Amino acid sequence: MFRSSCATIFCHEATCSAGFQVRSREDNTLYLLTAGHCARNDVENGTGDRGRPWFTHMPRNGYGSHWIGTWWRSVNNLDDGDGGIITVVNQSGWAAGFPIVYVHNSSSPGKDTTLNESFAIASEGNWSTLDTNDWLCKTGGVDWTDCGRYDGPDILAVGGVLHAVGVFDTMRSCQGDSGGPILGSSRGWGLLVGGFDLTDTVIWSSSGGIVDESQCVRHTVVTTLERPMDALNVRLVTVNNP
Repeated sequence: MFRSSCATIFCHEATCSAGFQVRSREDNTLYLLTAGHCARNDVENGTGDRGRPWFTHMPRNGYGSHWIGTWWRSVNNLDDGDGGIITVVNQSGWAAGFPIVYVHNSSSPGKDTTLNESFAIASEGNWSTLDTNDWLCKTGGVDWTDCGRYDGPDILAVGGVLHAVGVFDTMRSCQGDSGGPILGSSRGWGLLVGGFDLTDTVIWSSSGGIVDESQCVRHTVVTTLERPMDALNVRLVTVNNP
């Protein structure tokens, strides 16, 4: 999403990854979509993160941090999925309003991806067309870009909340990658919301803290875009509908 680096976003001690850019279906307001569990406390009733500024964090290419705006609304439940939106107030310093995602070179053997700071999103992916063993990629602010095989749908407890999710084997992700975009074939497919290693227990989904190898996993848990975007009443920013 960011032209300068695969960006983490943060507010005080909370750290997540930038997802997709979306717009209100009512008034076309621009928002940044990320995981809903990144919001702390009751943002909808004016406590917690509501009104606090969120920032990008792009140190790898020397671009520093940029203020985005304030958290607006979030959902995090079985029916609506795991998604939240940050109002874009400050558009300077990053590619605000453009339907692009940053794809980094993958460091995983056999899963090379080509560096692309402006991977264009043409449409929303249709999960009904996704077959087992199809490959998609994630891009996160902590572990950059990695790809994995779709293992199928499941219902898992993510951060103590049951969610209908898609599971991707051998797609590496780390704590802090939450909210990062799942992409493939110029489509936006979902948001990264958690991960696990050897069991079906999601071992992380919250954010914050110093990320090290012990917080990285090989199976990534994804929420679709359709349910949280419907609940938040937003649409995906795409090439044909910016």
